[in-house]
Amino acid sequence: MDALRNEGIATWFDLGLMLDRLRDGHRTPSLSFDDDFDTFARHISHGVGLVTFHCSVDGVTVEIGKYAEALRRILPEPQLQLITGRFDVRAEPIVDPKVERHVLPGMDGFSDWHLYRDFFHRRMERGSPLYNSLILALWDDVLVLAERLGRLIERCDIRLLYVINASSNPGNVALALALVLISEHMRIPVIANNHDFYWEGGAAREEGEGPAGPRNHFFTNSHLGEVFSIVQMVYPWLARTWISANINRRQSAQLVRRFGHNPANVTELGTAVNTALYAPLNRPRRVEVLRQLSCLLMGSRERLVANSVATVLRQDPVAADLRQPLLLAAREMRNVDVVRDNVILLQPTRIIKRKRIETNFRVISRLFSDAEFINAFQHSPNLK
Repeated sequence: MDALRNEGIATWFDLGLMLDRLRDGHRTPSLSFDDDFDTFARHISHGVGLVTFHCSVDGVTVEIGKYAEALRRILPEPQLQLITGRFDVRAEPIVDPKVERHVLPGMDGFSDWHLYRDFFHRRMERGSPLYNSLILALWDDVLVLAERLGRLIERCDIRLLYVINASSNPGNVALALALVLISEHMRIPVIANNHDFYWEGGAAREEGEGPAGPRNHFFTNSHLGEVFSIVQMVYPWLARTWISANINRRQSAQLVRRFGHNPANVTELGTAVNTALYAPLNRPRRVEVLRQLSCLLMGSRERLVANSVATVLRQDPVAADLRQPLLLAAREMRNVDVVRDNVILLQPTRIIKRKRIETNFRVISRLFSDAEFINAFQHSPNLK
């Protein structure tokens, strides 16, 4: 911490030069382990830190539960530490109770990081008041988070950091920088598990130019090279001690070809389904689950009603009762049966543009061009 404070970071150029020194001053190999994998596994089992912005009822938290289980299968009795900026009580059933939880203030991301709006929603000009003040506020955040993380790593003897999304999606730039500095100064290897990158669905654009992508705001200050280069350098960090585990090959190819990452440090780790937990149900249990679904959709009503899309579009959204589940259909139906005669497709995501919900309708359209699928509907007139 003394070394970091003595850096005297006061400008964006100071920060960029410090990161350049770190990146260009790597020894090769920068970190090595002179024994076999089993010995290494025992070594890091003393402490593995799972790091993310926050835990709630969301996809990332579900994946963390899977990673914890996988680590228990790979490592001998690992001590798993979940490090997050916020832990929603509703995530309790998702996260293994054997994983020790640590909530560190300042780690939360996106709108819950106090500098997020200044960084990505306010256009700066070189020498402006925001330009000059933001770097000082950012560096203060970095020092605070580095110290909190460093103390926790020492106390819990953490020997591997497994970072989920915090080093690929710029929800908290101070956290990403702190993770880089901690891993370099404390010589801790990092697996950066990347679900989303800031350039996916985002690009620099002038006012009124081209369509607005869902991540264009990350490029608000891309015209300032000394500012935007920080984002480019740390999302994710390029070092032999960092492995980038992406969810698809396209992301890996981008890191190698566009950002110069070593292919040996880039890999894929797709999502997985626990086939023991999510096994096919027998018929009585399936009927029971569908009845529960029907009750959820009914809410406080006596029967399940489907609203016609046309009617809903004409309604005032402010006046609508959003506390009730909303079931849509091509035409109004006063009593819908979801227990029998249904083909059900599930997309358990938020209703936001980048989740591409319209793809579901393309899938359905393609299904109805399949002869076998059409035949099933023709021979089952009640099928929905």
